[in-house]
Amino acid sequence: MIKRFAALCLILLFTSCGTERLTVQSEYLVPERYASVWVGTPDPHKYFPEIGQRLIIRWKLRPEMAKYESLILKLCIRLRNYETFEKSYRIKCPVGRMIYKIMNEDYTCTQGIGAYIVEILADDGTQVAKIQHHLWRRLIVIDDEDEFEGEPEDFPEEFDYEPDFREGESFYRI
Repeated sequence: MIKRFAALCLILLFTSCGTERLTVQSEYLVPERYASVWVGTPDPHKYFPEIGQRLIIRWKLRPEMAKYESLILKLCIRLRNYETFEKSYRIKCPVGRMIYKIMNEDYTCTQGIGAYIVEILADDGTQVAKIQHHLWRRLIVIDDEDEFEGEPEDFPEEFDYEPDFREGESFYRI
């Protein structure tokens, strides 16, 4: 009996220690989050609610991170209107939290947060931790000013294509 209890305590001890160094939580801030909406009490936020979105970023650095002189929290957010916001913050304590909000008019104009990357970087550029939103991808920008302007005979040969079908036929021949 005592052996089982000791084994259970050891399992709980080793599984309860969190190994996460960095966590990011995304929340939508909608009128239904106010208790006054559900209970029916008077509240100014009930009639003029704030809407928006926020990222809650938490970090818990291990003691071995003390070897770095300074650590930087780098935040890169791509909004749904494809604007990008980048900001860096100096981490002053090993355990902390930061909240990034986009509210009301800013939220409606940008349509909210689309994707993000949050990194903790050491002073020498070493990446300590990173969380990347699952929809984050490198944005491909196509510049319309570089369009080819000229006559059809000026196009390169790889663009010369003569279809192998007559007028009225489809691409697939049966």
